[in-house]
Amino acid sequence: MFIYRATVYCVCRSEEKGLKAVEAIKESTKNERVHLLKADLSSIESVRQVCTEYRESGKPLHVLVNNAGGMFHQHMAKDSNVDNKGSHSTEQNDGKVMRARTPEGHELNFATNTLGTYHLTQQLLIPLKKSSSDAFKSRVITVSSGGMLAEKLEIEDLYSEKKRGDALLVYAAQKRHQVALTEYWAEKHNDTVTFVSMHPGWVGTPGVEKSLPYLYYNHPNLLRTVEQGADTAVWLSCLTNEKMKSITAGAFYHDRRESVKHLCFRDTRYKPEKVAELATKLDSMLGQIDTEIGANAI
Repeated sequence: MFIYRATVYCVCRSEEKGLKAVEAIKESTKNERVHLLKADLSSIESVRQVCTEYRESGKPLHVLVNNAGGMFHQHMAKDSNVDNKGSHSTEQNDGKVMRARTPEGHELNFATNTLGTYHLTQQLLIPLKKSSSDAFKSRVITVSSGGMLAEKLEIEDLYSEKKRGDALLVYAAQKRHQVALTEYWAEKHNDTVTFVSMHPGWVGTPGVEKSLPYLYYNHPNLLRTVEQGADTAVWLSCLTNEKMKSITAGAFYHDRRESVKHLCFRDTRYKPEKVAELATKLDSMLGQIDTEIGANAI
């Protein structure tokens, strides 16, 4: 039986944790072609640098899995008396919630979940398109969340300054961004790249333990293993071109099946023009260089 071993690049913020993950993957798969690329998704400059280096290397890119994300409770308020386990944000006199920002000036949750995901994907469109062929169509799989089902598409209050509540609600709103942007990319690029989003289920990772301790410790029976959470992303990554014909571009998948994006009683539907406006705002935040790279990939 022929076994194909992919060359995998893990983009990680922490070099120490990233190297441990790479070595663990090598050991479990017996595949030595696993490498670490160090980048902080919340940083425009960090993403730009790692993507520029990859593009200039001339290496092919057949599958991009947008999996990085964050739910930063401890950064939801500045100068507040809420401890790191708290779930409330303080408010300024004008009614806006104070959110921590990255050194580049963007709210941390938004910079990681929305802007970082958009930036990474736009920067890698060129190698994705160049690598696509009749033998294997390139694809982008964005790991979103079922939590977005209850959220409308917000394009005005991108830093969630008017959104009351904990980071879980902010996270869900930004996961809605990811689903909408997947539709946007699918509409523009489906001739050469298949774009889909997916929900992995609630997985018992250290991130969930830190961000959702109540769920992690009180309802462990609801949590999935890492392998179960990754299953749909791996399945989508490995489908042959023939089987990919049954995959709906821009769709939202869960447990290897196309799933709903909206709940009938939540009024979360939106028009494509609204998503295009979101993309324009993100392009503006990223600057002219990044906009030109994305345009050249069209």
